Amino acid sequence: MSRIARETPSEHILVVDTNILWYKDKSFPVSPDFDSFWESYSSTMPLRLVVPEVVFGELWFQQTTSATKTLEKITDLIKEVSAITETIHGHKVTNAKLKSQVHDKLMKWLKGKGGSIMKTPLSEINWAGLVENAVWRLPPFTLDSKNPEMEKGFRDSLILETLADISKNVDANNNVVFLCNDYLLRTTAADRLKHRKNCLFFESVPDFESYLKLTREQLTNKFVRAIQARARSKFFSANDANCLYFKEDISKSIKDKFADELSHPEKAAPKGLRTVLSPNPNDWSSIVERWWINSTQFKELVDQREFHWVSRVTVARLFTAENVATGLISRAIYPQQKLLLLGFDTSWKSTVKSDGRFHNSKVIDIILTESSFEVPTADELKRWKLNADDETT
Repeated sequence: MSRIARETPSEHILVVDTNILWYKDKSFPVSPDFDSFWESYSSTMPLRLVVPEVVFGELWFQQTTSATKTLEKITDLIKEVSAITETIHGHKVTNAKLKSQVHDKLMKWLKGKGGSIMKTPLSEINWAGLVENAVWRLPPFTLDSKNPEMEKGFRDSLILETLADISKNVDANNNVVFLCNDYLLRTTAADRLKHRKNCLFFESVPDFESYLKLTREQLTNKFVRAIQARARSKFFSANDANCLYFKEDISKSIKDKFADELSHPEKAAPKGLRTVLSPNPNDWSSIVERWWINSTQFKELVDQREFHWVSRVTVARLFTAENVATGLISRAIYPQQKLLLLGFDTSWKSTVKSDGRFHNSKVIDIILTESSFEVPTADELKRWKLNADDETT
């Protein structure tokens, strides 16, 4: 096998959306997963972190709001203590101080990463066009599902304008990477910046990490993108009977190996949630099922030629409860429909030649990595196409 041409990796200017950094535990400045990723790759790959002003502001707002709500509870408790003891007690913490301290915490984190805040390019924005997009709900604006008369997307639009400004001014030899879990914003950004070949778009840290793993093996960026695209189609292509999914009949393997999990949804539910009025496991009947092929991620390179991958298959199955009392109390305590979501990771390997061709592809293992059995939201039913009028996929 001829040696792959080696070249110094380009600098990757990493622009992140709020959903990449957000974390439910506000004692952390950002998601620990992102911090772990940065620690693993920033020392070996040329990465530069850029946080749009709006994204920084959203994090600042969210964490300040969380702190002030907690402070309000503390204040109420102190008033209660004062009443009990007939002594005036208090504290010196103010909302303004909390706001300042959260800002300092976030700035300390950002400086620790060598990152920077990118100001919104107010003077460069086509405000007339942005207003037009808002009026007509053009991406990234969209209808607010909670209030159809309103639109949402203004902050996303400002993030997009910041990203466009960054890409316009970056050196052509460097890459601008946009990490964004919001499908509408990410695809809108990709469409707007499609003429800029050095702009890359990923929906999650693991997806970008997969790209970096290959790049860190000193492959060319072109080859990295080429084999990732081929890996996805090698695992699954709707019209290719020779793709791994059909050739090794992965759906049958999943059904055989995980028949119990697929047939007994209560096993995916958190323990301790059943009530006297809960349906028995045998009372759940599947009414709609969808199979989804998700992203294929690079795992590791063995002996310079053997590439290992992980492809996710998600099964979404809607169940309805049968033989259950239909009284108001029963319906209030226990739902009549629940959604079973099972995520299966298929590990496979393939020999990839220097021209990007895949040979000797083989499944290594299939494991269940995610499971839940919960009451579905309207968005979940739409996302997994489980409504009666959705087309079969």
